[in-house]
Amino acid sequence: MRIWGFVLRFILAMTVLFLVWIPLGPYYTVATLWPLTWLFPLFLGVTMNFNLSAAPSNLWESAFTNLVPFLALMAATPGWKAHWKRRAWQIALGILILYLLRVADRFLGYWLTKVGATDAQIAVAEPMLYFLIQLGKILFPLLLWLIFCWSEVQAWWNPAALSATPVASSLSKGISPRGKKG
Repeated sequence: MRIWGFVLRFILAMTVLFLVWIPLGPYYTVATLWPLTWLFPLFLGVTMNFNLSAAPSNLWESAFTNLVPFLALMAATPGWKAHWKRRAWQIALGILILYLLRVADRFLGYWLTKVGATDAQIAVAEPMLYFLIQLGKILFPLLLWLIFCWSEVQAWWNPAALSATPVASSLSKGISPRGKKG
């Protein structure tokens, strides 16, 4: 029953977060393009000009993000009350990692299509780009969630593993997560 509860919370969180993402997503698109304005001159000596004022109108591009599934997975996982500070840091770190991967994806994509890479550079960069695009949308949010929430996920299949966690073992002894008896 725990898994079905998680699935329902995940679907609800995914729906709510996507509805919130619709107005915010285009600004994320701008935030992923902005570093390219200084990365291209730094690494390739090429100046790239992006129409950042037109980017917020591009909802279609911003709809395909890996942040929404990652946040929905984190929100649906139980354990917020006991470990909310740790979970907040995990979410912040996950958002940073996914953001940097998206910037790398954009850098490779614009380099291959707009700047004009050599055949040898294309042979190296194109597989990396496809990896970031295809697997980055699904695999990276799932991997980050598993890394951050492994003890909770493991407890779904192994109830004995739940008793090995500090919070569960203290609750079984009658101690609240704050260290008080009762």
